[in-house]
Amino acid sequence: MDAARLEERPVVVDAPLCSRFRTPRSACVTCAELCPTGAIRIADRGAEIVGTCHGCGGCFAACPNGAFRISGKNDQTVLSTIRDRCASPPATFRIRCARGDAPADLVVPCLGRLTEVLLLEPLRLGASATEILEPPCEACPSARGVAELPNLLRRARSLAELVGRGREAVREQRVPLRGHPERRERPVTRRDFLRAMRGQTAGPAATSLAEEPGRDGKGGSSFRDLLEQRRESVKRSLLLDCLRRFPSRDCGTPEVPSPSPATVAVPSREAPLAELTVTPRCTGCGVCATLCPTGAITANWTERDFVLSFRPWDCTNCQVCVIVCGPRAIRARGTVRLDSLLRAQAVPLLQARRATCRLCRDAFPADGSDICPLCTHQQKRQAAALHILFKERGP
Repeated sequence: MDAARLEERPVVVDAPLCSRFRTPRSACVTCAELCPTGAIRIADRGAEIVGTCHGCGGCFAACPNGAFRISGKNDQTVLSTIRDRCASPPATFRIRCARGDAPADLVVPCLGRLTEVLLLEPLRLGASATEILEPPCEACPSARGVAELPNLLRRARSLAELVGRGREAVREQRVPLRGHPERRERPVTRRDFLRAMRGQTAGPAATSLAEEPGRDGKGGSSFRDLLEQRRESVKRSLLLDCLRRFPSRDCGTPEVPSPSPATVAVPSREAPLAELTVTPRCTGCGVCATLCPTGAITANWTERDFVLSFRPWDCTNCQVCVIVCGPRAIRARGTVRLDSLLRAQAVPLLQARRATCRLCRDAFPADGSDICPLCTHQQKRQAAALHILFKERGP
């Protein structure tokens, strides 16, 4: 019996896109911290759903890589609803949660479910502003699910500025919290108890079963096979499609011209992508390219050269490449220009002549030496060990 028969999961983890799956050195725990039901655990192989999941979708919204898949009301479905409502676009497109007490054009289970594309799509379709109707979330049992909302709004406002709509096009308004009608308490029956126990144990039991067969029908994939997979981040693809389909930016006035995309720069911690540089310390090992969840970095050897390239539109600013770089050759700039998302060509981070180490015979980016950095490092360690040994023995 497979996991699907034991429990219909409203949300599943797409492991190859999870930063913690790619490397345990990643400190990302956002999905587990925001899950209102505590159904997500960070394990050796990344995020796992081990408890009762209500399908709110907050994990998908919070994960920069989009490492969760939602059945039912995913972003494609919500975008379809937005497009229907914007057939005659309202002046202001209003969004509220299920407990907000105000009229709205779109209702989501929780404001923590919102993504950048859901806030930008009404603007693309002609609304003058997208307004978030925010109740006092601290009074809601799912309050932890909206912890990332301020960061989301900052990113959405920066992207609205990028496409010429201005930061003020994404705004907030406080509304009352809708109360639930009082319910009469009734005694807990044996059936209620068993139903609750089944819900609590189904998640852990499902995770203990064998992996579901892969799409190729050859059974479960090994960890190495999964590392080599490059899954499309649906979350990023939808955002890029929205940004690239915005109407002409010629929407300013002579007195207040539209801002140039080149001037839209934000701190790295608030950006949906990173801006990377690579120093000559790079050894050409390719670990950064192997572990990048979205394939934003590629490492290619030719007969003559080594080229490390970067696709900024695929980068989600997960910082995995920076974390796993042994020689610390990859660095992220403190400021990011958002127009990099709209680039059509990869950026060369490093291009160097191919050299062969005279000791190990492996290829490495030429740096003027005939010994590769790894052998150089090993020689230094051996020399240091000999120095300590003879120092302890004395004359």
